[in-house]
Amino acid sequence: MLLSLQPEQDINFLKWEAELQTRDYKFPHAAAQKLKEILLDDQIQPEEFIAQFNKILTSAQSSSWTSFLSLNNIRDRFFDQVSRVSWFPVLILLFIFCLYIFNKDFIKKKFKQKVSRKNRKKIARIIPNILERVFALMAYFVPMTIIYANYLTFVLPHYPYLNLIFPSFMRTAVIIYQAHPNYINYGYFFGIIILCFNLKLPKPRFIRFHLVRGIMLVAFQGIPDAIVNVLRGSNSISGFQIETTALCLLAINFFWILPCIYQAISHTYPRSSFIREAVEVLVGRDDTDDFKWWDR
Repeated sequence: MLLSLQPEQDINFLKWEAELQTRDYKFPHAAAQKLKEILLDDQIQPEEFIAQFNKILTSAQSSSWTSFLSLNNIRDRFFDQVSRVSWFPVLILLFIFCLYIFNKDFIKKKFKQKVSRKNRKKIARIIPNILERVFALMAYFVPMTIIYANYLTFVLPHYPYLNLIFPSFMRTAVIIYQAHPNYINYGYFFGIIILCFNLKLPKPRFIRFHLVRGIMLVAFQGIPDAIVNVLRGSNSISGFQIETTALCLLAINFFWILPCIYQAISHTYPRSSFIREAVEVLVGRDDTDDFKWWDR
């Protein structure tokens, strides 16, 4: 599909959209090199980029495995195939595998003997625990989408191997977020406030803890993003400086959110008492005086 210039679309968004479209096409060697040049050109204007890209795209042939960097390189083909894999079933299988490894003796023991009523109750407790971990992990889907939309789209044309951490379902989420950023931001913020603060839902406190922590991460992301937008609007920094800044902010945000994702999967709380108490103020009490979640 040929590109067309739409309102409020900058050159970085056009490059990212072009990179997505070319993943299903096979180019001649000369056309692939030319496409790589215009994607890495920081001085090219949006109108010129669209004209050259559409010209290159008309000479392409549909292919299921190659992208603009693949050419005839087996290694690049492998990385391209990896980036196409949906991570959801992979993470589910990995999670189930980890549960089996850490509870292997328990599972073997329970299934070798006759399952009694007491044992059935113990096994039944595993299912709510798994659901708590999954829903707590989903609390960080919107913050992760915002990180990808704000920073990864800037550096992806210059660092194509970041496609390994950019699976297909996240690409769809980023496209939807960039089309309706305000609706998603306000809906995510006020939706969690109404659910967690007013209605005390969902009932498991562990899920509410990570939902509120997700709001905090979105708030932290807004501060550096606003500064970058101001600098970009005033033309105070060059394209290379924007790319470097986006790469640094991407690393910083990963440093913030990856421990949260790990704690959601491992069903643990952060060790930092400052973070725990900050979230505790927002989540509130559950009318149980003997419950101290930070002791877990």
